Amino acid sequence: MGTAALRYSNHQTRFISTKELESQDDVSLVSQYIAGESRAFDVLFHRYQSRLLNFINRTIGDRERAEDLVQEAFIRVHRHIARFDRAKKFSTWIYTIAGNLAKNELRNRGRNPIVLFQAMGGLRDARARGALVRGDRRVDRLQPRDGEVAPQPGPECVRRGDRARGSVTTRR
Repeated sequence: MGTAALRYSNHQTRFISTKELESQDDVSLVSQYIAGESRAFDVLFHRYQSRLLNFINRTIGDRERAEDLVQEAFIRVHRHIARFDRAKKFSTWIYTIAGNLAKNELRNRGRNPIVLFQAMGGLRDARARGALVRGDRRVDRLQPRDGEVAPQPGPECVRRGDRARGSVTTRR
């Protein structure tokens, strides 16, 4: 097992094994990380990574994006760990960060039309449902507005002339 030195304010040094680090509570690990023990953050990461991944994945429904958001959550923890109130639970703090990232992801998805069509299984499925309507026009007949991007067709797209129906077009 590896060992690491923990420095105290009175210049004493105490060596801590990895096993001992893993047995400590979250607040002690945060304190040790702030004091310079970098492996304490590794222990926190391994302790919470799979839990946060499952939590975010259940919230947003996209495993790859959930992995990215878990990484972002730990980046934010690293960046703001000095702000952590050690009188409170670390788990509550990190889950709040992860939950806010997941909510932001869902909010941003609502603003991105391509994600909407990808989540629905493509334009063909949307036409089959016949439920997507913007005003009184069907979505598959909409032309993109300035700065918008039309959804990309899947492999099932039907060619009309030299342009695939539903292909990406933009107006500037």
